[in-house]
Amino acid sequence: RPEGLADRVLAALAGLPSLRGLLAPERSARESAAVVVRRLGAAPDPERLFRGLFGASTAAVWLDSSDAEATPPNAEATPRDGEVTPRNRFSVMADDGGLLGRRMAHRRGRTDVVHGPATDVPVSAHSDTPFFRWLDAEWGHGQAPAVPGLECGFALGWLGYLGYELKRECGGSDVDPGLPDAQLVFAARAVVLDHVTGQAWLLALDAADAVPWLDRAAAAIRECDASGGPAAATPEAVTSAPAFTARDTAAAYQDKVRAAQAEIAEGNTYEACLTTTLEATVPARGDRPGVVPLEAYGALRRRSPAPFAAFARFGSLAVASTSPERFLSLAADGGLRAEPIKGTRRRSPGPSPEDPGADERVRAELAANPKDRAENLMIVDLLRNDLSHHAVPGSVRVSRLFAVETYATVHQLVSTVDARLRPGASRAEAVAAAFPPGSMTGAPKISTMAILDRLEAGPRAVYSGVIGYFSRTGAADLSVVIRTLVMETADDGATRLTLGVGGAVVADSDPADEHDEIRAKAFAVLSTLGSEFPRD
Repeated sequence: RPEGLADRVLAALAGLPSLRGLLAPERSARESAAVVVRRLGAAPDPERLFRGLFGASTAAVWLDSSDAEATPPNAEATPRDGEVTPRNRFSVMADDGGLLGRRMAHRRGRTDVVHGPATDVPVSAHSDTPFFRWLDAEWGHGQAPAVPGLECGFALGWLGYLGYELKRECGGSDVDPGLPDAQLVFAARAVVLDHVTGQAWLLALDAADAVPWLDRAAAAIRECDASGGPAAATPEAVTSAPAFTARDTAAAYQDKVRAAQAEIAEGNTYEACLTTTLEATVPARGDRPGVVPLEAYGALRRRSPAPFAAFARFGSLAVASTSPERFLSLAADGGLRAEPIKGTRRRSPGPSPEDPGADERVRAELAANPKDRAENLMIVDLLRNDLSHHAVPGSVRVSRLFAVETYATVHQLVSTVDARLRPGASRAEAVAAAFPPGSMTGAPKISTMAILDRLEAGPRAVYSGVIGYFSRTGAADLSVVIRTLVMETADDGATRLTLGVGGAVVADSDPADEHDEIRAKAFAVLSTLGSEFPRD
């Protein structure tokens, strides 16, 4: 990877017009506002709660530790070896409502920030500013205090997604994704669920509407406490299984694997995360859209729970993710953590009387497979480099290597890289230095992204980006957008579905096996919809 990238990013950012003067009055008002807090000893059903509080919101985000619900309250927070629950013990849900709510969208260098729907006349701010420069001005120096007693780093702030094509600001080429590159809501009110302690935290910036909203949220939690019975039945997401088509046939995808291997043989890359896209369009059904996004996500989270699942809605665009992979967490005190995944096996159905150990053999084979370990190790090395640009020298370490985590449909090979942010370093620039996720590019990152642009011949858009929060405290927690269904609803109610899938290509990859791997990764989402991987 070329040396000095971080310095070049810093220089480019420094040369841009500052947003601080434009946004300072509003930003300082929000940063200085106290947080009004209520803590309830309750374990509400998350899906019912989100529907009740935010189901009608035009812009809302639910960061959903959906696999933590099975954890009994007050259980040990550290899982046993091979288990993953509750690797992420918190769920966060919020919208852009309230007097201090905001939402933003960034598209190819233009940032638009709009006041939430609570204001009589929404006010907009526009600037021709790269996204990470905007993020640096709006969030990168957040110093708001943490909420006492709440171990989650979130204390209100921005939530949403950053799409893969923001790579144009991080050494990649400029590709038009056809969608906003990033969309976030500024949460002036939110709910945080602690699945370990069985507590619900209600947070609101101190404004005239804070107490009425806290009263309403507390009532909603009491109404849908998980101990009160099963979740209410919800409408079906789709009436019939969508018929997906693939950007690449099996033969074409395998040819691209060979082309990536040719680039490896030429020394242009060591590992390339080659992806493709599945698409379907579902027509409207009377007055209902072709796919009801929240119902689709509800079915997906039940079918394939994950520690970094998420649902985000921004008008006609919705994102439903069951990601198992953390891109980057940044604690208020400067702790950095990345948890890359490379190496996947579809679980064996069972256990069956005929072969009770089949799934365990799949798990053991993944743990010992030299190709998967090599893929994982190369990304770990890339992330060590990414984090080092803004880390205290000597603080970067690999605290976990080649651990196998087991989910509903797959086993995954996961490692952990930790570091500590240099005092005074920009948090937004630390995120930019690691973006896009190395597990979705390969190594070295910049030259490999250029190769992937040529091979894939189409944008990834939201897929391969990240989703999560940027807290007023300066903390952040972001997951990789994989195992994710993106839904766009047209004016006539038809819904366009896209599902990105991919895998790492190395010198000894088998093209047929690589195609089998993307089929395995697509299985959870497709099977939830009753669909199959498209036939050639």
